[in-house]
Amino acid sequence: MIYDVSSCDQENTAIPCLTSGQNDLFPTNINCSKKIWNAPLDLLETARNTSNIRLKYIFYYQVLEYYSYYYLENSMRRNLKNIINSPDILEFDKYSQKIIEEFRNYSKKYKEDITKLENLVEEFCTIDDIKIELENNIDCFINNTLFDGGFSSERIAKNRDELFKQSELLKMIVRRIDKIRNVLVHARESRENKVISPTSKNSKLLLPYLFLLRRIAEVIAIRYE
Repeated sequence: MIYDVSSCDQENTAIPCLTSGQNDLFPTNINCSKKIWNAPLDLLETARNTSNIRLKYIFYYQVLEYYSYYYLENSMRRNLKNIINSPDILEFDKYSQKIIEEFRNYSKKYKEDITKLENLVEEFCTIDDIKIELENNIDCFINNTLFDGGFSSERIAKNRDELFKQSELLKMIVRRIDKIRNVLVHARESRENKVISPTSKNSKLLLPYLFLLRRIAEVIAIRYE
């Protein structure tokens, strides 16, 4: 075992916080009327208490996976409710066929999990929700990040202004988060023999993406209905 001491010389990653340097932003009253499902709540707590950065990343991603599994687009949810609320639904078989068609169309539209994940994030999150995470570690997102092991996460934009002008910024972020997760779980990028080695340097490089993923997971957990 060769211990890596070079990472000690690296600059610390800025930790984003909604109330950094602005104590007046912390609410004196908190609305606790929202109930969060037990499974994602347990995952959020486990991720918070885990010290390993790679495991934290995976646990927060599992929160998104959980909600993504149960996610139904608004239009489909509305159509299903309309069918179920039909006063003569108990009399005619035609409604069962309509329900089948709704699910068939849904499965065609969301054949890939990443598409469903993108739509989930876009429905419940906004750029404003993750603006602090982006700005605190802006260099990570306007420069390529090369991890020990050869895996590289490409920059999202050339500079700050361009970053926040991206029309599909949320989708781009989701795809970066998803790709990093795949490398962490499967040990290598699916189309290339490139990995994110379990080094202390890589743990620090993961932090900006971890902070983004954490905030998105928390926001969805609070807002998901």
